[in-house]
Amino acid sequence: MNLPRSTEDLQNLITNGVQESLHLDYKRSGALSQRNFKEVSKDVSAFANADGGMIVYGIEEDKHIPTRIDTGVDHSMMSRERLEQTVTSNVAPKLPGLEIVQIPLSGTHSAFAISIPKSYRGPHQDRATHKYYKRHNFSAEPMEDYEIADLRARAQTVPPLINLRPDVRPNNLFFLVIENLGSLPAQDVTFDFSPGLKWRKDTEQPQILRDGIKYLGPGSRFDLFYGVSFEILGNESEMVKEFDAIVSYVHPTTGERISESFHINFIDYLNTWPTRSDVADQGKNLENALMKIVENLQQINKNLAALTRLAGPTGLDLSIRSLRNLRALHDTDLHFQKLNPVTSDVSVFHEVLQIDFQLASRLAHHFWQSNCMKGISSIDGVDDEMVAAIRKYFDVSDDDV
Repeated sequence: MNLPRSTEDLQNLITNGVQESLHLDYKRSGALSQRNFKEVSKDVSAFANADGGMIVYGIEEDKHIPTRIDTGVDHSMMSRERLEQTVTSNVAPKLPGLEIVQIPLSGTHSAFAISIPKSYRGPHQDRATHKYYKRHNFSAEPMEDYEIADLRARAQTVPPLINLRPDVRPNNLFFLVIENLGSLPAQDVTFDFSPGLKWRKDTEQPQILRDGIKYLGPGSRFDLFYGVSFEILGNESEMVKEFDAIVSYVHPTTGERISESFHINFIDYLNTWPTRSDVADQGKNLENALMKIVENLQQINKNLAALTRLAGPTGLDLSIRSLRNLRALHDTDLHFQKLNPVTSDVSVFHEVLQIDFQLASRLAHHFWQSNCMKGISSIDGVDDEMVAAIRKYFDVSDDDV
C-alpha cells in the first residue's frame, strides 16, 4: 500500500473502505496531542518489530473501518520535523528508513502519515516505557521473551554487508572507507549523515555519497579522502568531527531494504599516529613470496652490513644540517640529487627545510595532491624564503606559486 500524500489519497482510503490490519493503523489527530504523544514511539516501534506498516494520523475509524478525515493537528503544536525528532529520540536502537508525510488540511492544520519499514536490526525499544512492543492484529502489545529472542535471531539470518569506518593514514590523512564485507552484493546503497558533512574548502561532496551506489559487489571498496588531521581537529575548523551515518541498501537475501547505523568520531584520533598504512596491510599477502627473496639476500646482506647505516630519510644517515656544516668546512659547493616531493613523507620535509611537523604535514599533503608549486604560497607558514628552499632541495616544476 502506498503512503498517502494528499487529502485525495486520504479520502480514497475512506471511499474504498480500506480496513485496519497488521500493516495499517488509523489514529485520530488527538493521538498527537501532548497528553498522548508518548504513544507515538510505542506504535512505531511495534510496526518495526513486526512486519512494518503505516500509521495515518487524522482519520477517524469505526470497528477498524475509516469513516472520515478529522480537523487535523494544529501546526503550532506539531510539524513533520518535530514528529520525526520525537520518533528518532524515543526508539532505540535508531530506526532508519522512516518516511513521514505532512498533509495540509487547512492553513493551520494537517494530517500525518508514517511509513515504518520492517526492521532486521531489532528488537527496537520504546524508551518512554522501556518495553518492547509488536503489532498484533489491530494494536501494539508488549512482546514475550521468546518473541524478543526470535527478533534478535532475525538479524542473524540477514548478516550486514556494508561497513563504514574512518581510516587514518601516514601524513595524518583522514579517509572514510566504504566497503562490502559480505559474500553478496548490496544494491541501491544510499547514505544519510547527521549532522551533514562539511568537506574541505574547494572540495565537493563525493558523488557516491550524493547519488548513492547502484551496485556494490562483495569485496568492493571506496576510499574517500576527508581531510588532514589539523584541518578536521583544529579548534577553528568548521569540518564535522563527530557524526552519525545511516547506510541503506537492498539486501539480496530478503529483497528488502536494510539500514545500518554507524557512529564516527574523529576526535578519538587526536594526538595519535597511524602505525600501519593500508599498503602495509596489503603487503601481508606477499609475505611468503618475499621470504624466499630474503633467504637469497641473507648472504649478500652479511657483506653489506657495514653499509646499513648509510640509508636515512633523505638518502644518507646525515641530516641536511650536517651536510651544510661539511660544506662550510670544506668551502666547496655541495651538489646532490634533488628529492621527489611526492614520495617524501613528513619527516623528510621536517628535516630538509628545518620546519615544524605541522607545516611539514601541510607541504607533504600539497605535493601528495600535485607535483607542482602552484598554490604553495597560499599555505600558512610558507614565505618567499621557504619557496626558494623548496625549489633548491626538491624536484618541482616551475609553475607559478
